[in-house]
Amino acid sequence: MRRSFVELGFQNSLNNLKASLDLNAAGGAGGIDIYCEAPYPLVGECKASKHENLPNGVAAQLINLGHTHLGKAQFERSVKVLFVAGRLTNAAEKAAVEGEMMLCALKH
Repeated sequence: MRRSFVELGFQNSLNNLKASLDLNAAGGAGGIDIYCEAPYPLVGECKASKHENLPNGVAAQLINLGHTHLGKAQFERSVKVLFVAGRLTNAAEKAAVEGEMMLCALKH
């Protein structure tokens, strides 16, 4: 996912492996999966599930990680995207919409 953003010209000058576009950095546990500063600030979380619907904790996780690693002001300025492979529960979809998050459906 990060490689695609880099190839599209997105950049990140933060020296923070928990909020990075570095292809070798670990987003995963405790980190934001995608963070770009240019051409515009974008923060994203990737989630997949074959066998169950994704719960509303997905949106809460992006908010929590964004505030933790970027600060509230930078997080609020950023485009927020959930990259999901699988279905969201109704509550998760509502939480994403209320949190002004874009949903990007990925194929398994």
